Amino acid sequence: MLIVDIEKTLSSFTLSVRIRTEGRTAFAGPSGSGKSVTLKCIAGIMRPDRGHIEYNGHVLFDSEKHIDLPSRKRRVGYLFQNYALFPDMSVRQNILAGLHAEKNRDRKLDELDKVSRFLHLENVFDSKPHELSGGEAQRTALARMIVNGPDIMLFDEPFSALDVYLREEIRAEFISIMDMLGKDYVIVTHSMDEAYSLSSMIYIMDQGKVIRSGRTPDVFSDPLSMRGARITGYRNIARAEKKGERIIIPDWGISAVSDIPAAVGACIMEGDIYLSDEGYRADVIRIVRMPDSVLAEVLLEGASASLWMKLPPEISPAGRITVCFDPSSLKFLRYI
Repeated sequence: MLIVDIEKTLSSFTLSVRIRTEGRTAFAGPSGSGKSVTLKCIAGIMRPDRGHIEYNGHVLFDSEKHIDLPSRKRRVGYLFQNYALFPDMSVRQNILAGLHAEKNRDRKLDELDKVSRFLHLENVFDSKPHELSGGEAQRTALARMIVNGPDIMLFDEPFSALDVYLREEIRAEFISIMDMLGKDYVIVTHSMDEAYSLSSMIYIMDQGKVIRSGRTPDVFSDPLSMRGARITGYRNIARAEKKGERIIIPDWGISAVSDIPAAVGACIMEGDIYLSDEGYRADVIRIVRMPDSVLAEVLLEGASASLWMKLPPEISPAGRITVCFDPSSLKFLRYI
């Protein structure tokens, strides 16, 4: 169990986070929201102004008890965004650099052999970082981390240095490796696709605060706030208000029955709106073609703000159409 309760004053805001998690965790949110600073505080690279950090009962930092373990004693692995491989060292030398504290040469070589076979690096042992593919560079940095025997692993935007076409392939490889290692990890990302596919728990951060947390599917299906909806990728967000038993969404010209006590907004995913013979009449404003789908911007009859819907790539709606959605797919937001 990772427990983090810290504060740190930064130039643009005060970081103030409370986290209690285990297993596979994502810190997600826009750039500059405090994700990486939180990760660095856990690793011991940065020092909080106050607070407490522990992992599985082992206290890493406590401002009141004057505990601040150096990073080398925290048994926390940290993978930098650009992997931070030594450019003039071979793959073999980079991995051995992670074993600098091990004095027994035979144990060093044994660990080198095991991790290299595990991560399939034997064929690039003598290569320098600039000669490696993106996946090979990531696996080399991971190998250097693993040989230290960390209890928990931290990853700071581990796929951001990769070309777009490589990310899916290497993300799948990453999941396979982490399955085999079976260790807790925290991953920092601003990609909601990565956050969703790589975590079972997620903390959405904005301006140094956790604005939503919980099981990853729960957070994505119900972001709770306007900011949370934007960050988690909802394209369709509008103001709303509760009137009696109904919630009115004036910009879209619709309403729905709900038992929640109050609402300030509503959101719906593009994929939850579909063409139908019955439903709301709408005008197609524009079409945006994507590699595997079509995004259509539509304006419902009587509405003042448009909605986006996702359709199969072979469909190109035009003119006036009829759309529908399940009322349960509307998510009502309680906070700004």
